[in-house]
This record gives sequence, C-alpha cells and structure tokens, in this order.
Amino acid sequence: MDLFRQAKIEIQSAERAITKLKDAKTFDEFEDAWKNYLNNIEKCWKKVERICQPIKNKFQPWQGQFVRLRRKDMLLKYLLHARNADQHSIQEIIEHKQGGVAFKHPGGSGFVKSMKIVNGVITEYIGSPLIVENYPSKIELLKFKNRSGWYNPPTQHLDQNLEKRDPISVAQKGLEFYKQFLEEAERKFKDIIPSNYSQ
Repeated sequence: MDLFRQAKIEIQSAERAITKLKDAKTFDEFEDAWKNYLNNIEKCWKKVERICQPIKNKFQPWQGQFVRLRRKDMLLKYLLHARNADQHSIQEIIEHKQGGVAFKHPGGSGFVKSMKIVNGVITEYIGSPLIVENYPSKIELLKFKNRSGWYNPPTQHLDQNLEKRDPISVAQKGLEFYKQFLEEAERKFKDIIPSNYSQ
C-alpha cells in the first residue's frame, strides 16, 4: 500500500492545473485553474503532515526546514497566502490586463497632422516619425492583504531574482518545491510509518 498516494494525487492535480493555465482560453478558465493549483499544493502539504502523524516526533523536526522556507521565501509565502486570501476573503488575487498600443515620438515630442486607424491598424498617418509599441494582454499576480499583512507578487525565490514573474512561471517554481518536499518525505519516512495507519 502506498501511504503517500493521496499526497501524490494532489501533486498530479497541481500539474494538471498548470497545464490548464497554459491552455486557458478565457480569464475565467485561467482563474479557476490558478485557484485549483493553490489548493492542490496546500492539500499536498497537509496530507504529508497527516501521513506522518504517527511519527511526528521524527517528522516535525525534519519538516522544520520546509516550514521555514514557506515562512521566509517570497514566492512560497506568496502562494500560501494567496490560497488563504482566496479561501477567506473576497479579494482578487490575479488580474487580466488588456493589451493596447502606444504611440511615441522619438525624442519625446513631435506632431500628428492626421491619423486614421481601422480595426486597430494605422491606415493613414501624416506627421513626424512615430514609434508604435504593441502591448499584449496578460494575466498578472496581484498584491493582496491577508491577516498577517500585505503580500506583493514575488520577485525572488530561494534567494535568486525571478526572471519570469507571470503566474505560470511562479506556479512551476512552487510545484518544484512541493514535489521535492513530498519526494524527500516519502524517501525518509515511508519505511517507518505503520503500514496499517489510515488517518
């Protein structure tokens, strides 16, 4: 019998949630997958704790290294409290930012005599040189408040600056942590947990 099976199911569900984030066609689909992901990683954590309950005198001191990371690491702390904010408040934790177009003149100033835009495309323009910048729509993590304070979207993880800060990249980093936690817990404790334990 695989005592860690239920925790592994949560990791698999978190992996599926990340796939759904990547495949989402609407903001609602993305938001639903994001919230599922947050719940799955926390349920994995709780299930490993429950599995190791009969040996908590050995498990808890070992778990301390992971507990400390969840408290101090910017990314892990954000994920934990985003889940709590979703569960216990009505705050938004992600946001859909509409894309757009910006028009700029080199050097900061210029003139526009006339401009005609049809279906988002400039079809006629008379004026000084113009730089056109397109901004794609994107989904961003939001700052939110939880009981213990404000939480900003993470800029670091494990003392390294995050190159990518979008929800999918953040979710993948978080998943790596929880997978490692589960794998190390199973490796260390599976042979000493009573096989008839089913709480």
